[in-house]
Amino acid sequence: AFDLALRKQLAADQPAHVLVGDIVTYTVEIFNQGTVAAANIVVVDYLPAGFSLNPFDLNGWREVGGLLEKSIAGPLQP
Repeated sequence: AFDLALRKQLAADQPAHVLVGDIVTYTVEIFNQGTVAAANIVVVDYLPAGFSLNPFDLNGWREVGGLLEKSIAGPLQP
């Protein structure tokens, strides 16, 4: 079976209360809960209203039509 899961949460050092102009950092974890390895994974996330992708982000995220997208070559083992 093929079963990927995602957990997105504020980074450990990220305050929960932010102001306009603050940089907000999230941690995104992808888990393979299935029984086969996964490859060529594309993670898509919504960009909340009022947020923008930091132009200095070096984690491989890109903005595509108002959504955020990141490719993971894998393989991601079960």
